[in-house]
Amino acid sequence: MTINSFRNIPVLSLEEEHRLAREGNADALVVHNLRYVVSLVARRPSGTVDQEDLISAGYEGLINAARRWKPPEGIRFIGYAKPLDRK
Repeated sequence: MTINSFRNIPVLSLEEEHRLAREGNADALVVHNLRYVVSLVARRPSGTVDQEDLISAGYEGLINAARRWKPPEGIRFIGYAKPLDRK
């Protein structure tokens, strides 16, 4: 997949995210939030770290977050996953 191909991944609504979490569908949560990871990587200056490595690290962070996320009312998945990715 190219970086531009991630733009075609639809953004989920809050209700869709919560439904996927209740169903235990962590894979779908991860896929639909890869757009966020790719957008962060695309904004970084190129040079020191390979973009594919950064996307892989973000992908792993999303997987870990999706496995643990128990959605509280009104909180989006990426709002939960973003602080975990910085650790």
